Amino acid sequence: MKVKDRLTVIFLHGNSSSAKIFEDVVKSPVLKMEKIAMSFSGHDQIDFIEKRPHGLLEQYCQEVLDVTDNILNDVVLVGNSMGGYVALEVAERIKNLKGLVIMGTAPITGPQDMEKAFLPSESLAIFLKPESTEDEVGQAIESAVYDKKTIPFHTESYFQTDPRVRTSMGIELTQGQMKNQFEIYTTLPIKKMIIHGAMDPTLSIEYLKEVDEIAGEKSRLSILEKCGHYPSIDAPLDFINKLNSFLSE
Repeated sequence: MKVKDRLTVIFLHGNSSSAKIFEDVVKSPVLKMEKIAMSFSGHDQIDFIEKRPHGLLEQYCQEVLDVTDNILNDVVLVGNSMGGYVALEVAERIKNLKGLVIMGTAPITGPQDMEKAFLPSESLAIFLKPESTEDEVGQAIESAVYDKKTIPFHTESYFQTDPRVRTSMGIELTQGQMKNQFEIYTTLPIKKMIIHGAMDPTLSIEYLKEVDEIAGEKSRLSILEKCGHYPSIDAPLDFINKLNSFLSE
């Protein structure tokens, strides 16, 4: 049966994370619409799908489409980190998509943009290789978050993720196996927002400003000052307010 409501917001988590990162957001009474937080295969102890004829991101696009194909009302995708890349990859295939929000995500044309879009970051490197020690993971997460109380959550999520997810994500991000996501973001004829945590050690704010400027009036860049790579859990109240303002327009 297809779901009918006025608006559905679908939250897509990042690499080695889970839907739990959006738990407070989904429960928030401020956001008065249907909210769905997905957990991708290979995460949160969900089985990793080995036979993927078109790659990891395409597998995750299909998982998103399995949900959106059953929704008749308007859809907004909200993607964090890897979830933002999935959102960009799948956006043009969702006919009722009315909005896009990405955070911890840099829309790039390809690997040639990596140097200017990303900052040198050990935390990014840790999440693109299959195995790391608990100390290495803890240090990487500590550098990526503002609210240090969230470190145990992120550490647990890391170790509940199949290592092959990180291997596949590293290959697809660095070897040009994604679409031209810069072009997708800047030309999609829907409202869009980039949320950037000012303390995120992985992304260049100057690059994000460039993307936002080229995307024009349908885009906005919102910066959360006391926030790292994970706005929904690092600065939940600010994130919810920014999102609610965007959705209310």
